[in-house]
Amino acid sequence: MNRQIVLSIRALSYASPTDPTTSKMTIAEYLTYWLTNVAKGKVRRTTYVNYESLVRNYVTSKFGKKKLVRLTARDIRAFLTKTAAICQCEVLCARADVRKIRFHDLPHTCASLLHEQGADARMIMEVLGHSSILMTMDIYTFVRLDSQRSAFDRVGDALRGDDNDSDDDDGAAGVPVAI
Repeated sequence: MNRQIVLSIRALSYASPTDPTTSKMTIAEYLTYWLTNVAKGKVRRTTYVNYESLVRNYVTSKFGKKKLVRLTARDIRAFLTKTAAICQCEVLCARADVRKIRFHDLPHTCASLLHEQGADARMIMEVLGHSSILMTMDIYTFVRLDSQRSAFDRVGDALRGDDNDSDDDDGAAGVPVAI
């Protein structure tokens, strides 16, 4: 989320303090202008919706009434530090009595748990809003150690012929194979 907020704030760099159009604007006014006239035509719809949501929920609530020409790098740095430290999920985790995880880890956790429960890779990609299954599966999903052990146990059982379901037996279980 911080990366997306930074991208939203980066929109402020388009403003020129000497431009009579933007020099008298508040940050809220300028970001509304930027979203409508700059971002909307240059980014995908989902990206635009994310930008608009972040601007509305985070940036304008903190800086909205401040004049654009008065915004400093120090203001932005303090805002990002505070946003990273205080996350709504901390309150929700405490209320639900679940362990605290970083906001950044939520998509990884979601993808991994969905994968572990047998969810289709395409569905996981859609849930996370990615455009590439490869990125979703390579970067966002992890296989837990106990799942790996369970998989290797099943391989061992298959090689030993310990499978209790005799309907699946092709007759070769337990026969040594030369490798």
